[in-house]
Order: sequence, then C-alpha cells, then structure tokens
Amino acid sequence: MTEIEIENGTLLVENFETNDSEIVAYFADISPENLEERFETSLKLGVVALKTIGTTEKIDYIEKEFYKLSEKFTEITEKTKEDVEEQVEEIFGENGSFSTIIDEHFGEKGKLVTDIFDPTKEGSPLYRLRTLIIEKIDGLAKELGIKKAVEEVIEVTPKKGYEFEDLCEGLLSDLVSRHLGDELTRTTNIVGRISNSKEGDFVITIGERPDCKLVLETKDVQDISLTKIHEIMNEAIENRDAKYGVFVSKWVESLPKAVGCFNEYQGNHLVCALTSKEHEGTIHPEVLHIAVCWARIRSLMEKAEAEGLNVSFIQEKLKEIERKLEVFSRVKRECTNVGNSVKRIRKLSDEIQEGIETELGEINREIVRVVGENV
Repeated sequence: MTEIEIENGTLLVENFETNDSEIVAYFADISPENLEERFETSLKLGVVALKTIGTTEKIDYIEKEFYKLSEKFTEITEKTKEDVEEQVEEIFGENGSFSTIIDEHFGEKGKLVTDIFDPTKEGSPLYRLRTLIIEKIDGLAKELGIKKAVEEVIEVTPKKGYEFEDLCEGLLSDLVSRHLGDELTRTTNIVGRISNSKEGDFVITIGERPDCKLVLETKDVQDISLTKIHEIMNEAIENRDAKYGVFVSKWVESLPKAVGCFNEYQGNHLVCALTSKEHEGTIHPEVLHIAVCWARIRSLMEKAEAEGLNVSFIQEKLKEIERKLEVFSRVKRECTNVGNSVKRIRKLSDEIQEGIETELGEINREIVRVVGENV
C-alpha cells in the first residue's frame, strides 16, 4: 500500500508502484543513477499541468459569466435606446412638441428667426449691420487710402505675405485716377503680342493719346542684373505695344548698386525701387508716383515734339528733376534713421517732393497744350 505524507516541508512517498505502460516505458530507458532526478522532474511537470488545468477551468467559468452579463446588458441598452428614440421623436420630431412650439412662436420651420438672422434680407438686423460695416470700410478706405499715402510722405509697410503686385496695383490705381481718361490694366496673366510671353504686369493707356501706352514690370526678387532688367523691359515694351516701360523692384538691394533707387536707361525705360531691407521694408509710394509721371511725359514727348513742343524747355525741366531726385533719395534714406531731427528732414523731403511734382506738372501741361492744339 502506498503511503504519502508531508513532514517539515518534505513530501514522503513509500511503496509506490504502477503498471501504467507509458510511465514504465519512459523510465525503462533512463539509467539507474538518473532515475530519482528524472522522477522528481516528471512529478513537478505533472503538478504544474494540473494547476494550469485548474486555472483554465476558472477562466472558462469567468468567460461564461461575462457572456451572460453581456447579453443582459445588450438587452437593457436596446430597450433603453428604443425608449430614448421614442421620447426624442415625441419632443423633437417633425410633429413633436418642440417643432410645434417653434412654429407657434417663430413661424413655420422657424422662418421668423431665419429672417431675423439673414444678412441678405433687406431690413433684417444683420442686413443693416452688414450695410453699416461696408459703408465704414469704404469710408475708411477713402480716408486712409493710397491717394493720401502718395500726397503725404508717409511710411506704408505692407503686411507680411502681401503680394507686391497687389500692392503696386493699389498704388497705380490711385495714380491713374489723377489723370482724366487714363486707364490701368493688370496684364500679369495675359499673353501679349509676343507668343507665349506675359512680360509686363501693368499697362497704362494715356487718355490724351490712346495710342501711347506705358508698361510696368514689378519684381520681388533677391537680386537681378542690369542686363536681365534690360532684357525684361525690352520684351515687355514690345509685348504690350508700349512707348515706355518702368521696372519696379521691391527692394533697392535687389538692384545693382549703380542703379540706385531711380534711374533711366536707353531713353525708353526707367528702373526704380520702393523700399529697402535696411529700413525694414518701408514702402515709399511717392517714388512710384514720380516714376509714372516721368514715364508719362517721356511717352508723350516723341509725338509732342513733332507738333511744336519746346524740347529745350522740357529737357531743362527734366535735368532739374534729376538733380532734385538725387537729393530726394538721400533725404529719404536719412529720414528713416533719424530721431530728434525727423520733423526737419520730413519738411525738407516734402519741399523737394513738391518741387519735383511742380516741375512735372509744368511739363505735363506744356505737352497736353501742344497735343490738344493738334488733335
């Protein structure tokens, strides 16, 4: 008879025998000196396996109980969902109590509320507010518009990311409005006379002479050579069938040093810059104003000379303007960096600009007079 006892943490097995063929066959191949060790290992593996079987049985039981709980929970939630849907339909459905209240107090389908908050319905509060905002914006645009920026020497700094072409279009629109009959056309994406060429961003048609056109090319680049500028302007003038061209650079640093911020080349195109990186991108619209007036006069001179224009008078005035432009450029550079002397320098700048505009005005009147007499 087999006796099994546990004493002081030790398992004692006596008189153990078995006829199980698998057990006997397994131990028959083991050498006698290893039998005891192998027997203990086999016993240990059996105990671990029995424990695992016990855990698995517990897991199966837990899974069964969870499944029952899940079925019960699903049954409850389905019933709750149906109840909630019925209540929502009763309250918020097409024929529900909430829709009835809306129709009674705000018209069918809340039409009264819709009308009140419709910004396109004339007479509604939002329509009146929208109209007022538009009027205020229009008034502010006129009060603080480009024209004031040109007439007064003020600093206009474009917002970050604002396209230079758009800025120039705003400035040019105001300048063109000064000359009755002149017309501005943006041709940035329009192919001109030359096949596949879009050179020439803006075209100004002169009112007194519709056959006289000015072309302007605007560039916001890091640097560009004078040779490249000449190539661009020659193509732009031909492409837009213009008499004269103006190359407008955003940064003076982008141009060759010899060009400066205002210079004429080949008698048919002008190069100018509207701002400097040194002065944090402050735009000077008056430079563009003078450039357009200059180009306008140059464009009209050829025809006016043949019709009796006093060329020597015009040349004398242009030389005086060039001299004043040199002083004007120096003053504008200093004006940004000065402190206590800013008012004095600004006043001097105003006087120089007024002088330039006076000279340009006299030239323009003389040309218009001659042209008018021969039209």
